[in-house]
Amino acid sequence: MPPLIVLPTARQALRAELESIKMDNVDTRLSSDREFQKLQLKKQDLERSLEEQEDRMAMAFERMKKAETYVAECQVELRKIREENSRLDRLNVSVVFVFLWCWRQPQAGEP
Repeated sequence: MPPLIVLPTARQALRAELESIKMDNVDTRLSSDREFQKLQLKKQDLERSLEEQEDRMAMAFERMKKAETYVAECQVELRKIREENSRLDRLNVSVVFVFLWCWRQPQAGEP
């Protein structure tokens, strides 16, 4: 074959190969862009999920603090009630003792 015929054929083959490489590069870039977008969306979802978990944790912490405060108030009230019950028990023992003492005492005119 004469060299003049081979040159345009080789040139066309090289152009076709370059186009093929460009298309592969474009496909790869598009695929990479899609993967990047998927990763970005996943990252956003994870960040949103993390924020929700942090909010839940903060609310749970607040509920725990309120419960601790309520427990402390109940303990104070219970201590007051126990003190009052002890005072009433002592008073009750005193009343019973006085009653028994008076009941055993001879009445005026009795032997």
